[in-house]
Amino acid sequence: MPGFLALRETCREIRPALPDVVVEVRFIGAAYRCHRSHVPAHFWIGIDLIMFLKHVTAEQAAILAGAVVGGCRLDGWAIDAQPALLNAVFSRLLDFHEDFRTLPALDLAAVKTALPGYEERREAIDLMLTMEMMCHEIPPTLSASIERWAGELGIDGNDLAIARDVANGELAKASVDFYRTGYNGDFTRALPHMEKLYERYQIKALALTLEEDPALLARFEALEFAPSGSWGRALWEFYTARGFGFPGKVGGVNLAVGMHDWVHVLADYGSTSIGEIEVAAFRLTSSSLPGAVSTFLGLVGMDQGGFFGSALTRRNDDHALQLPGAVDRIADALRRGREMTMDFPQDIDFLDYANEQLDELRATWNIPPKGVDHSPGWNIRTETSAL
Repeated sequence: MPGFLALRETCREIRPALPDVVVEVRFIGAAYRCHRSHVPAHFWIGIDLIMFLKHVTAEQAAILAGAVVGGCRLDGWAIDAQPALLNAVFSRLLDFHEDFRTLPALDLAAVKTALPGYEERREAIDLMLTMEMMCHEIPPTLSASIERWAGELGIDGNDLAIARDVANGELAKASVDFYRTGYNGDFTRALPHMEKLYERYQIKALALTLEEDPALLARFEALEFAPSGSWGRALWEFYTARGFGFPGKVGGVNLAVGMHDWVHVLADYGSTSIGEIEVAAFRLTSSSLPGAVSTFLGLVGMDQGGFFGSALTRRNDDHALQLPGAVDRIADALRRGREMTMDFPQDIDFLDYANEQLDELRATWNIPPKGVDHSPGWNIRTETSAL
């Protein structure tokens, strides 16, 4: 059976200026092979198929850390959660245990020499952008500093565009770009019929089912009868406990959001604001698909910075990463995604595994147990979605 929703690219690396290679877009019940030029042009803008924090080595950690401090600390951190998150991430993922409140900064010239590779530089800028999106009011000096670092290091892309939208006060545009360039946009608009839906419904097409699909709905509703403890049955319980509409039902989520919800269950994260950021962090280090960084940064901007609300729920929370234990939860989600052996979700078809036991799948794909004891799982039924 064709994949649930996957994009496979014949090139090992993708850059904004790509040859017209053949791609395969796989969808329930059908598979489409087409030239890159036949996929909407805006789908490919700024694409980089690289996994986050899988290129900087432990030996380079001090350089990466000094770069982020040099680009972001300036006259001091805007909020305490910024160095706290960096401390947690570098400690858990790179075995680097210095204090980012006092760590000496590195200048651009030193970083350009020490980090000559595109991927390492990309990770430095994405960490800087995370710091920026954590602010409730972005200091102009911080935006200018990150812009300068990105320009000098030769980094550009959708993640920078979203941050610039927010910094310039163009919050409606930032919200659209979050859904358009994140993995919702990656998957929905890669399919031939989705271009027309997007033209008709705009941002809603990237999150909601807007035209009835009884066959698709029936496949999701059938998950009620999957074995107890299976991935499919757990997804059915995840939806029904929260009153979510399945893909295929008008007003329910679309397939892109549905794919996101399979990850909630597999990785065992809830659907509060911090739970959504945990899922995005897990996907950030477990998938090389485009849009992972934009989605993570967008959710940080939504649920920590409070810059814009959800297209699904209109919910607009903030300060999520300033909750007790939140930075450790995000760092742990990054760690768990990084350990996963599957390039997620490129290499799997969700419905092919619907009857498989969750515990067995986690073991097969090397998803380690949580390393924090204060991260609620998917089956906490008092939660509501924040995506």
